[in-house]
Amino acid sequence: MQLQTSAVADSLNTLQLLNRAATIRGASAWVQRTAQALSAKELADNQLVASLSFGLLPQNASQTMDEFLAELGSTEPNQWVAQIQQHLLELSASTGPLTSERLWQALRNAGIYSELATQQELLAAMQQPAQLLARVCQHLEHMWQTWFKAEWQQAQTAISQLNRQLQAQVPNEAALKGFRQSLGYAVNQEWQQLQEQRQIVLFAAIQNGSLTTFLADRQRLWVGIGFGMSNELQPRIISRNELLFRLQALADAARIQIMELLAQGELSAQAIISQTQLPQSSVSRHLNILRNAGFVQERRAGGATKSYRLVTSHIGATFAALEQALNQASPSQISSAQSESAVPASIQRFFNREGRMVTWPSKHIDRIPILAYFAAQFELGREYSEREINEVLKPHTGSDVANLRRYLIDVKLFERDGTGSRYWRKNEE
Repeated sequence: MQLQTSAVADSLNTLQLLNRAATIRGASAWVQRTAQALSAKELADNQLVASLSFGLLPQNASQTMDEFLAELGSTEPNQWVAQIQQHLLELSASTGPLTSERLWQALRNAGIYSELATQQELLAAMQQPAQLLARVCQHLEHMWQTWFKAEWQQAQTAISQLNRQLQAQVPNEAALKGFRQSLGYAVNQEWQQLQEQRQIVLFAAIQNGSLTTFLADRQRLWVGIGFGMSNELQPRIISRNELLFRLQALADAARIQIMELLAQGELSAQAIISQTQLPQSSVSRHLNILRNAGFVQERRAGGATKSYRLVTSHIGATFAALEQALNQASPSQISSAQSESAVPASIQRFFNREGRMVTWPSKHIDRIPILAYFAAQFELGREYSEREINEVLKPHTGSDVANLRRYLIDVKLFERDGTGSRYWRKNEE
């Protein structure tokens, strides 16, 4: 298996990293510095061009940036935009005109992070193909010459070392198959089918740090590998506590019913309430638990309306982790990587590497999944003394455990007796 050294793929990947610099973790320090140095126009153009990355990936991975830009600049604009639109419809699994909803679905299926305003701008820009193509070419040329070229040239020795590391780490097709199965990137069954049909192309992503990122075109899934990779080409190891957190999220009849509905397609919260005949508060709680455990993704569908989609790949990854845990010979053989972080990915930004909370969120909505994670550390059906509660909570947080006890009761994850001396975890309704 070969690691491609594509300046074009790396540049498109870097555009997306810059767009996500405020929220992404694990990228190189250069990404944060550069994102802060970019002008408002550069940032706006980044958003637009990165939204088109699925149609800009090179057919020839060895093509230089100069060759790529010359070829792109000579393209007939109307034909180019027509191809872009057709590809978007294919990615959205739709026919007919390219609507804002189909564009959103296509970009989502291509793994592209794009704001609503950028999507609306892109739809409008497609009505003027020549101007859009010129803007794309000018921005790529500008970013390459101003920001990317020097970094790319300096990284060539490190890329060669990364390639040697990759050859040693994934020496055969069996390992590659495991890598394909471990991609936790799929968000629905249609995308999983597309993924299965695509060739995997690994490329050196020089600003990825410890990240593994993804770009997609018609035939290929481009996987960006950073220099800080430790074991990204092997399935991500899930700690036992995180596995327990996920399995507990599944251990409820109402949540299974919701997942069965979402397996048929994306639904609004109101549609789920209607079809399950559950109270709104119960559906909201169940959806939050599923979302925090990674099984459901949420998006705003206009105004205050939210819709939900099942993350089918997360289900497979969870039960693969369960099978792996059952096959462990003994607890002493659990790797240090497994025990490094028991914290679910959705709240890891509030914890350090040792799984200790270092930041208490200011927003109530961000506190709920943290409290749910803390509650999952306790056994259902067992009563705890105040001292026992403190002993369980202290290793996970430097915060005041008395306040945490109160929060757990306030959000109805815990109950206590009238004397305040006995606590127990509340059963899900």
